[in-house]
Amino acid sequence: MTSRYAYFGDTLLIALSAQCDDRKLQVTDIETDEINTTLAVGVSSCLLGNRVRFDGGHKHDRYLTEVLGKVFTFVPVCPEIETGMGVPRETIDLHGTVDTPRLVGNETGVDHTSRMNRYVARRVQQRDLANICGFILKSKSPTCGLQKVRLYGSSGRVSYRARGLFAMALSRRYPSLPMIEERPLHDVDTRDNFITRVFAYARLHQLWRGRISFARLVEFHERERYLLMSHSSKRCQILDKLLLTADKRRPAIARDQYATMFMQALKRVHSS
Repeated sequence: MTSRYAYFGDTLLIALSAQCDDRKLQVTDIETDEINTTLAVGVSSCLLGNRVRFDGGHKHDRYLTEVLGKVFTFVPVCPEIETGMGVPRETIDLHGTVDTPRLVGNETGVDHTSRMNRYVARRVQQRDLANICGFILKSKSPTCGLQKVRLYGSSGRVSYRARGLFAMALSRRYPSLPMIEERPLHDVDTRDNFITRVFAYARLHQLWRGRISFARLVEFHERERYLLMSHSSKRCQILDKLLLTADKRRPAIARDQYATMFMQALKRVHSS
């Protein structure tokens, strides 16, 4: 059965966006027979309640495990644990520049940059992450933080402009992948937008399976038209033009250009 959410999504979107503390949402509130419940979403392991932080603690987010976990299959990642840093461990911070930060231990001064960079380069290409449709990252983390991560400059001055090393590698490998930190998920409009983009990304990947044809790409665009227009009519028109002017003999090139612009169009967040 074709999922209603695949093209419109209001029922699922509203249900998933409800605060679990306020409504005690159960998965039975959603028509689960119409939902693809196998979508994989990456997540920083500590957000699932796993005790992987430097002090042996966690940052369990109940909305992830009690609501989104009923619909998505989570792929947990902890760069520090997976590179053998262990628990407990010294705290680490980023030093240097925004473009080429170094990962340094705060007590010993040990530079973990090379080991971490080798790890993230391999990790983002592994099959479990190649199949995800989104990623929820731990804010402020020197490995997983998506934005405004603490960075110590050469003069010792602190800024909050960096990305974590894993988040940086992930965004470079999958530039259109929906990514968000856990804190913005508690804003209803931002959360709705992320969930919408996760399902849209999954539908986009279904298009990539098998032999691509220009006709299939046009058909996909027409199915998604109303969703696109609800986010940005201007970007929808740009995609219309792209398909009108694209070389129909080279559908793979048109597909790649379309995919990037399609996901960018959906980033526009509605306000309640």
